[in-house]
Amino acid sequence: MLNPSLTVQTYTNAKDFLAVMQGRLATHEALYGLMLGIVLRLQAYPERIERPPYLATVIDATGGCTAALMTPPHGLVLYSDQAMPQAALYLLAQNLHEQGWPLPTVNGVSQLSAAFAQIWSQVQGVSNRIDVEERVFELRHVEPLHYSAGARRLATLADLDLVARWIVAFNQEALGETMSDLVATRQRVQVRITDQTFFLWEDGEPVALAGITRPTPHGIGIGPVYTPPQQRGRGYATSLVAQVSQQMLDSGRQFCTLFTDLANPTSNSIYQKIGYRPVGDYRVYRFTTVTPSTAS
Repeated sequence: MLNPSLTVQTYTNAKDFLAVMQGRLATHEALYGLMLGIVLRLQAYPERIERPPYLATVIDATGGCTAALMTPPHGLVLYSDQAMPQAALYLLAQNLHEQGWPLPTVNGVSQLSAAFAQIWSQVQGVSNRIDVEERVFELRHVEPLHYSAGARRLATLADLDLVARWIVAFNQEALGETMSDLVATRQRVQVRITDQTFFLWEDGEPVALAGITRPTPHGIGIGPVYTPPQQRGRGYATSLVAQVSQQMLDSGRQFCTLFTDLANPTSNSIYQKIGYRPVGDYRVYRFTTVTPSTAS
């Protein structure tokens, strides 16, 4: 597995990482927008970093590159322009292990994250399981749509408590987070509301939420998207996502992206009706410590 010609290069700041990676990630900006958007945010708002990030690359003799990024407490995000970079992934796993980085999850294009998950389980002695299978969608034109009753508006600080509760509910439902810190969530939501990155659909009262996130040079992500259970089935989130997407295109973005859970066929169908088209699949693996069995 070891290749003496390969070495891990780690970076202490986003600028140096971007100097190596931005051109590579820009080759398919929609597919690789997750990593690109995160590192651009690290560069733009270093004061918002809760803990130092992990930024690393492995470049082979042909110029092929495999890269990893992690912003704790979130998991690892991977990139590679190689079909199956086993040696590079092993080096990254060894580097993370030697530096004592805990990994809750790994996320990346499906085959890449699967290969790393197996390697990390061997290196660290942990088990892994598929946490979520996702599809990346890209929109460049919003299809004609019948909008539900109500209207879109920006969330304001008056909505802070409501939006924070909805984000906790979204994290529990979509991401499986059983222990969400409402105080910390409220602080993050306050920043995003101040940045004007949350929108509400209002039909007498707020009935759905959508955010914009991770802007890249030509695109921007849509998410999270949440409708409380009692308001579902009325097209509120569909209307909100469509209008927010159109607003982003009108503001000069060439495209919008979003991630969907492949286990939710309803959302995948709805977004395609708006105009979103699949560009690739990601897979998240979650790591858990193996508990030794005891003999009876």
